[in-house]
Amino acid sequence: MIKRDDGMVAMQHYSSNGWTAKMNDGTIYTFVPKHNISMAWIKEEHVNQLLSVLTKACCGNKQRRFYLASQINVNLWETNNRHGVIE
Repeated sequence: MIKRDDGMVAMQHYSSNGWTAKMNDGTIYTFVPKHNISMAWIKEEHVNQLLSVLTKACCGNKQRRFYLASQINVNLWETNNRHGVIE
């Protein structure tokens, strides 16, 4: 789980398209596509709720719509660099 200093957690949308998610408490997160990654910083208390959201997949199966972002994807999304260095 990748966290910022303020405790927010990096989560990705399963596709690189933008998406908006509304939590049970009314909080709204917008997953913004940048550098082929659709990501948002969310409160840790909302992680499990987002991880439980499923979407239709191939052959009638279901897959997660959101998942925890990797460090490389966070770096790419924020700096367009795998190492997290702003050039």
